[in-house]
Amino acid sequence: MSTLNKVEFVWKDHELYDIRFNAETVCTLYKTDEGYWTLRSDSPLDSELETILVQSLVTDYWELLSEAKIAIRRALKSYSR
Repeated sequence: MSTLNKVEFVWKDHELYDIRFNAETVCTLYKTDEGYWTLRSDSPLDSELETILVQSLVTDYWELLSEAKIAIRRALKSYSR
């Protein structure tokens, strides 16, 4: 795979994101009832693609998702006061 690949996390619902790879939705990222983030796909992911997605989760994209979640939580708390 090319190094110019683009991974995008598109918010769908509370703790639920579509993950797009080069503009194609390849799986869903969601939080389980136990509090763990997991990937779900309708078909098996290519091992190289899965590696790219997981690496994206633990780098910049994961940090952005975490920051967004904190900002949303703060906004909701300030709104409810």
